[in-house]
Amino acid sequence: MRQIPLVFFCCAVLFFACENTTPTNAPVNALSAQQVAAVPVQTLQGMYRNDAQGSFFYDCTAGETYQVVTRPAGLDSTYRTLHQPPSYPGEPVFAVLHGKVITPNQGPTQLVVTKVDTLIVRTLLNNCQPYDFWCIGTEPFWGLVISGSEGKIALKLIAEGQGKVFPWVQPKQEGEFILYESTDPETGEKIQVLLRKEPCSDGMSERMYPYSAKLKYGGQMLQGCALK
Repeated sequence: MRQIPLVFFCCAVLFFACENTTPTNAPVNALSAQQVAAVPVQTLQGMYRNDAQGSFFYDCTAGETYQVVTRPAGLDSTYRTLHQPPSYPGEPVFAVLHGKVITPNQGPTQLVVTKVDTLIVRTLLNNCQPYDFWCIGTEPFWGLVISGSEGKIALKLIAEGQGKVFPWVQPKQEGEFILYESTDPETGEKIQVLLRKEPCSDGMSERMYPYSAKLKYGGQMLQGCALK
C-alpha cells in the first residue's frame, strides 16, 4: 500500500499520561501477579479501538492484534471524543501506548496498558493496519475504507455527518473491475463499491490515484478515487 499526504478524516491530537489503570471485563488469564509484574513495559505504536466486543490494539511493528485487558482511566472517554461525526462503531485511532504484552497459557495475546502518550484520528498518514482499498470522494465529500483484516467496509459521508459499517465480503473481479457488495445484517441496507484500475483525479488537486471508485448507497451514486 502507498501512503500519500491526502487525507479525508479531520485530525485531532491528544497527548496525555495516565498512571491509574482500570481492568476490563477480561482478566489476565492463568498468570500470577508476580509473572505479570516481571513482564517488561514496551512502547507500542498501533491502532486502538473499542466496541461491543471489547478493547483491542493492533501493534504496527508486530502486525498482531492484542486484547486490551487493563487500561488507564479516561482512555475510552478520550477515544470517544476523537469520534466526532461522522464516525462508526469500533472506528480505530492511532495510538502510542506503554504497556505489557502478555502471552497467556491459553487464549488471545493480551495487553496491559500502563500509560498513553498519544491518540490521533486515523488517516492515510498514520494508518498501519492492512486494508484492501482506501477511497475518497469530493462534491460531496465522502470516505471509505475496505479492510479484510478488520472485517469491515467502513463508510463516512462527511457532508452528511454520517458513518456506517458493513461486513467485509470477498470481492468479485472481472478484468480491470473489482466489485464489493455488502448488506447490513441488522437493517438490510446495502452498499456497492465498483473500482476500476485507471488513472483518477480527486478533482481538487493534481494528485492522481491508480483506481476510480463508484459508490452506491442509500439511493446515492457517488464518484471518487481509490488506492490500495
